[in-house]
Amino acid sequence: MPDFFETILSGPGKYSIIFIAVAIVAWAIYMVFRSKKIKGDVQTFLSEHPDAAKAIIKGATTGTFTPLSINGAAPVLFSEGMKPAFYLVPGENIVEYEYAWARPGVMYKTVTTTVGPNKVSVEAEAGKSYNISYDKKAETCIFEEC
Repeated sequence: MPDFFETILSGPGKYSIIFIAVAIVAWAIYMVFRSKKIKGDVQTFLSEHPDAAKAIIKGATTGTFTPLSINGAAPVLFSEGMKPAFYLVPGENIVEYEYAWARPGVMYKTVTTTVGPNKVSVEAEAGKSYNISYDKKAETCIFEEC
């Protein structure tokens, strides 16, 4: 087995291995800093709005619901368990979103359909949790209390 590693590391393949190792380390460092930034953004938002409501994105298996803006500002995203979610201030909120889903195609492997960006007005109460999703058949956004 040591001969195998010696052969790989003595030839031109060592540069590929070094590149892959550096890429993995850089990705891990990026993810740690990104996670800390997201936690900091959430803490800042919650300190400004301690009575914020949660909007949990439902139906991620059928498509991708992406909040683009909340009241004209970037959404404060976080994870509620394994589900993506974002915060809403109490009262009326304008949620700008995009919804996309893929299906098998005839000429291509998959065909992706995107709806939006659309805006919907939702009413959130302080401290409550809501589910938000998109109904493809009705072509509308669904916002309901958990």
